[in-house]
Amino acid sequence: IAAFRLSQRGCEGGDAQGCNNLGWIYQQGDSDRGSDMNKAGSLYDRACQGGNAQGCSNLGNLLVQGLGVTQDTARGIELLRKGCKMGNEWGCNELRRQGQEP
Repeated sequence: IAAFRLSQRGCEGGDAQGCNNLGWIYQQGDSDRGSDMNKAGSLYDRACQGGNAQGCSNLGNLLVQGLGVTQDTARGIELLRKGCKMGNEWGCNELRRQGQEP
């Protein structure tokens, strides 16, 4: 609960990492609430727009898989590539998993 509040406060204050963290909390869900992939996607988008590489990769992954968002493989790959180019190794690995070059 403390992580949720801190991430929420950070995101509301314009911190892209806080938005990414909050998105992850919504994606994973917790004992008080189930996961909300749509909310997670919107928070990852906000994080990505704020320059957070992991947020771009996370949103890209949701788009590729169609989790909580309308599936858009091309845009998902584009966002995974953006996250990778910004230094997010997980995004690079996801690109490779999709048969794409980072």
